[in-house]
Amino acid sequence: MKKRRTASVIFGVILLCLFILLAFHMRQVKVVCVGDSITYGSGAGRYRDTKSYPALLQKKLGNGYRVRNYGLRGRTILDYGNFPYKEEPEYKKTLKEKGDVYIIMLGTNDSKVRNWNTEDYKEQLRAFVTSYQKVNKRAKIYLMQPPRCFPDEKTGIVNYKVKNDLIATEIHKSVAEVGLECGAIVIDLYEFTEDHGDWFADGVHPNVKGYEKIAGYIYEVLKETL
Repeated sequence: MKKRRTASVIFGVILLCLFILLAFHMRQVKVVCVGDSITYGSGAGRYRDTKSYPALLQKKLGNGYRVRNYGLRGRTILDYGNFPYKEEPEYKKTLKEKGDVYIIMLGTNDSKVRNWNTEDYKEQLRAFVTSYQKVNKRAKIYLMQPPRCFPDEKTGIVNYKVKNDLIATEIHKSVAEVGLECGAIVIDLYEFTEDHGDWFADGVHPNVKGYEKIAGYIYEVLKETL
């Protein structure tokens, strides 16, 4: 009788362990996308919900992953910028997610002359990345260098007062430096989009084709590094 009871207990423990292991492996990897309108999906028009880069990334990664889009239009890293991301409720939500993966891209709106300061940008981007590392020490952080911005065909000027020369130089370099300092993986969207003005709806925001290309590029990087 005791042998049967012992065998039953052992069998129960084994089943419990198997259940825990199965539950662990079935847990979705949380991917949190943080950024401005390019993360939000502006430029994709009525297809934003399905054609933003986070939505497309979800399709590519599959059911083992849960991708969340926390992009907000016009937001900056700089706390004295037009609309600082850290002052938004979404920022707190991204921290509460305790994501396994954070994909961060903020800088396009920081490039506006009234906003820009190189040292402040680096310092505040560094603090921003660190805030996510504090809520999940195991989180994988990806920092994206913003894509190229193209002049409007009619005016010859980049829309929204965005400064592509700053994106190409100071912001590109700053993101690379902060990424190295924080142990983040840097994804270079500037070089990837540099010769593809046709991927953009208004020179600043990607169109559907652009988002598809960007999502595909990010997916390939994730495949190699996760």
